[in-house]
Amino acid sequence: MLLKLLQRQTYTCLSHRYGLYVCFVGVVVTIVSAFQFGEVVLEWSRDQYHVLFDSYRDNVAGKSFQNRLCLPMPIDVVYTWVNGTDLELLKELQQVRERMEEEQKAMREILGKNTTEPTKKSEKQLECLLTHCIKVPMLVLDPALPANVTLKDLPSLYPSFHLASDVFNVAKPKNPSTNVSVVVFDSTKNVEDAHAETFKGNSHQTVWRGYLTTDKEVPGLVLLQDLAFLSGFPPTFKETNQLKAKLPENLSSKIKLLHLYSEASVALLKLNNPKDFQELNKQTKKNMTIDGKELTISPAYLLWDLSAISQSKQDEDVSASRFEDNEELRYSLRSIERHAPWVRNIFIVTNGQIPSWLNLDNPRVTIVTHQDVFRNLSHLPTFSSPAIESHIHRIEGLSQKFIYLNDDVMFGKDVWPDDFYSHSKGQKVYLTWPVPNCAEGCPGSWIKDGYCDKACNNSACDWDGGDCSGKDAFKGNLLLFLEVSHS
Repeated sequence: MLLKLLQRQTYTCLSHRYGLYVCFVGVVVTIVSAFQFGEVVLEWSRDQYHVLFDSYRDNVAGKSFQNRLCLPMPIDVVYTWVNGTDLELLKELQQVRERMEEEQKAMREILGKNTTEPTKKSEKQLECLLTHCIKVPMLVLDPALPANVTLKDLPSLYPSFHLASDVFNVAKPKNPSTNVSVVVFDSTKNVEDAHAETFKGNSHQTVWRGYLTTDKEVPGLVLLQDLAFLSGFPPTFKETNQLKAKLPENLSSKIKLLHLYSEASVALLKLNNPKDFQELNKQTKKNMTIDGKELTISPAYLLWDLSAISQSKQDEDVSASRFEDNEELRYSLRSIERHAPWVRNIFIVTNGQIPSWLNLDNPRVTIVTHQDVFRNLSHLPTFSSPAIESHIHRIEGLSQKFIYLNDDVMFGKDVWPDDFYSHSKGQKVYLTWPVPNCAEGCPGSWIKDGYCDKACNNSACDWDGGDCSGKDAFKGNLLLFLEVSHS
């Protein structure tokens, strides 16, 4: 019955005036649609084939960059990431900090015993990594010697100090109400012999070797106003007499003694008067040179407890703020998708943490834990970036050539594999460029050097790092006024 009805309607439509035209158009549309659908299916199948089998399309974008890539060499990206606000991480950091404090406490106890072998052994484990840090012939005694003890009295009280050339007291930086005594010797051999023989069996006084540095930003330093560092001279000078003979007259007339430390490329100056430092500093800024090399005068700071500086550095290394997560990784991943879509896979190395916003269903992104790459699990937990980086190559499925990024690194423009590596020259190294001066004629060494320099007395240089404030600011402005008036 239904079939007859359909047949009757078909005949009626065909017998109509425009029925044949409508049928023809319908047939054409059907054929065209079939061809278009077939083309779409063909393109889709081809894309799927390329995704699976074409190395040029094996990337986060799923597109072919064959016209831009030289070779279909797969390159992955590896991140190391940690969330410093995680409670478990904070707990582990606290445990590491407490363990370090115990180690430093034990080291101080060993150094405080002043026995020859343990002290020498412990000192070898400590190294001063500050700027221009040198070991000088000085011993620091804590607590200080009695106030009435002079250099003449020293040998009768402490026979091991019979070769000492000077003794004075300085206040502790962190506790100015108490002092330490500094005993100065003329040679390294004398100070080493005295250090080995001093107070054997006496546990009531700690004896430290003295160090001098130009790194004034480190806490726990004492400024020695009658000493200064000279640097900038040619490295060809290996003997103290060589350098002394080349010193300008206006410099040599203001120093009592000079000792060259060629391995550190600095010379230690003992000034006639502590006030001479300011005068020498001004003279060196007026292009004082040796063999065409511009000289620099820097203040000398005394330090003795290297373990305290080491502890401060380690505290900084395990501080929670160092691992604080500001979601930079999210934007770094977006920059890869936009400016480096040729990257094949992305591996994120964590201590087991997973970013809450990360889509783990993405086949191009893989979370790798420290347990997956560390062979010796007793080394975990670790918060050392070099330790983690040395195990990255053990990531399963990692490409032979890969890019290692920190989570705060983001690309601002398109980059390509040949920006990082070429088969002819290998890895490409890009050196950092010199930081420009804050103002013309104001080198970085002039900032916050204790003297108000006219060229640095502006907002761009933070008013010479604070040197041009108060009386110094008036002095700098007065000099500027006089020069302008004179011109």
